[in-house]
Amino acid sequence: MRNLSRILACLLTASTIPAFAAPLGSAFTYQGNLNFNGSPASGNFDFQFALYTAASGSSAVDTITLNDQIVSGGLITASLDFTDVPFNGQALWIEVRVRPTGSGTYTTLTPDRKSVG
Repeated sequence: MRNLSRILACLLTASTIPAFAAPLGSAFTYQGNLNFNGSPASGNFDFQFALYTAASGSSAVDTITLNDQIVSGGLITASLDFTDVPFNGQALWIEVRVRPTGSGTYTTLTPDRKSVG
């Protein structure tokens, strides 16, 4: 019986030790749907993701350009890492611009800016 008490005490002590995990990185996955000429887009597209500290106005604090990204059935999936912007809990917004790969100017998707996190 004394051995059972010792085992339970050891298990209880072990369960209160905090678990240590690797620190979280700054990368996150962006997913969305893209329509092109009224239908789900398929093909290769260039994207720009601009990060802002305000819902409107202001200048982008960082921008990531991803060229020649495959879009299938309208689904956009992109891994983004705004390493030039230290996140300290402040509100941030992302604006997404797109164009068919290698074509002219980018079109800003609507709504213009979406809250991040």
